[in-house]
Amino acid sequence: MDTRPLRRWLTATTVPTAVLLACREHEHLEAWRVPSPGQASVVFWLAGCLADAPPAALLEILAGGAASVTGLLDGCAKPAGARRVLARAGRIAAAVAVNQPILARTEPPQADVAGSNHDRPRRFRRRLPPSPVHVLDARAMPVGRRGLLGLDAALGELEKHPGQRLFAVVRELLGGAPVPSGLNDVPTGAAALGAESCRGSGVCVRACPTQALTLAITDLATTGRPAPVPNPTGVAVEPLVVGAPTFSNDGLLQFGLSVDPALCVDCGQCVDLCPESAMARVGPLPWDQALKGLRTTLRVGIVEHCSRCGMPSTGAGSLCAVCAFRKSEPFGSELPPGFVRKARG
Repeated sequence: MDTRPLRRWLTATTVPTAVLLACREHEHLEAWRVPSPGQASVVFWLAGCLADAPPAALLEILAGGAASVTGLLDGCAKPAGARRVLARAGRIAAAVAVNQPILARTEPPQADVAGSNHDRPRRFRRRLPPSPVHVLDARAMPVGRRGLLGLDAALGELEKHPGQRLFAVVRELLGGAPVPSGLNDVPTGAAALGAESCRGSGVCVRACPTQALTLAITDLATTGRPAPVPNPTGVAVEPLVVGAPTFSNDGLLQFGLSVDPALCVDCGQCVDLCPESAMARVGPLPWDQALKGLRTTLRVGIVEHCSRCGMPSTGAGSLCAVCAFRKSEPFGSELPPGFVRKARG
């Protein structure tokens, strides 16, 4: 959901405008084109369903100057999901003390026909003026002359990850103010991680679905030159270098495990798959740490490399924990059908 065209439109308006969000499958938009007394409003016809929109998109509309944001649930195909999106965005908006509410409505307003006064004689009747409520299509937003000439204010690129996008718009709404205490009652959606006994196997890095974790290997024998390490994701994050695992035998290798809080989705895969049980979930990530936008170092240590796979390891012997387990248990945790494990001892 790209809210930048709508924010540009709101910037060009002269009065505060309430934004009504309608899903693409909504079939009765005309019922919502009834003007509200003393309040300008506009219907924004989304390119998809409101239930699939990130909560950050609703907060971006408020940051763009909307008087309020209302989800129209009467035509939504997934109203329960849309309510969750509206509720999460509304809690964050209330916590940062913005005066623009985020609401949900299921019934369109009734037209005010008092001005027409049908009880009057026909010669005194007058037609109601056309509705001033516009419908803006997200797929075909109007562009002003300043926009065509490239003279309007640039809003920049949107963050691709929902967490990065959410933290960015909350920072915009706060405007440099300290994090209010009420915001800590709303979960950030990310986890605070700890890895005090990490040995640098890198399993958590490969298991992370959002690439929030990074394992950097530095060859201390070559004045801090980053040593090449295998990166299955194909994404190079400094000082991580993609290449063959050719480590230096002349000196020590230092590993550094770090996490980008904005990319964490608190899925728990790094904790579940850690072969040394070193990764731990300390708790939910606090907002003051999330809004800093800084990568956090979880563990720094001296490592060796596995003689089989080349991944960093400080375990006893020449094999890392994963290769040692595969050597001792070639069939995994369960034997093939027909085989019986002999009792030890």
